[in-house]
Amino acid sequence: MSRIAKLQAKEYILLLVFFSLFIVGPAIGSTQKFEQKHSQLQKFSAMGSSSQQVVVGKVKSLSSRWIGNVIVTTAEIEPVEYLKGRASKSLFNLSYVGGRIGVIEQQLSYPMHLEQGETAVFFIQDAPQKTALAGNKMFSNFEGKIPLLNKDQSLTLLDENSRIVKLLEELRSSVR
Repeated sequence: MSRIAKLQAKEYILLLVFFSLFIVGPAIGSTQKFEQKHSQLQKFSAMGSSSQQVVVGKVKSLSSRWIGNVIVTTAEIEPVEYLKGRASKSLFNLSYVGGRIGVIEQQLSYPMHLEQGETAVFFIQDAPQKTALAGNKMFSNFEGKIPLLNKDQSLTLLDENSRIVKLLEELRSSVR
């Protein structure tokens, strides 16, 4: 191969690399991001449709108790915003099976637990009558919540953090 042909081949290869990295690559990435976002919105919509209420709230307190051979934990939730449904009072109780009493801890196969002080989006429904959770709210599906803030973070981040603001906007539009 002549020296000119080798240079042309190298230039051709560099052009292909440039094209694939800067032209095709971002297009593929944006397609994947679109599909991921669409999938996430479908998931939010499904979680919202199976819920009586969708609430942004803060866990004020937690208490666990034995009911038979099962630990049930009840969280007192302070609502920040209702994305779907309304509550009759300012605080409400959200109960779930599992928790810790002393050194004994129980969890179901889907580990749903809350931490005092955390802020999350809760997907909830009324607990069925004639059950240990009757009179309280319960998670409406296995995922049940989308964590937003840790216990040490201020509620002002709900309005200041661009990712949280965007997530809440998407939820508002998809769960009604």
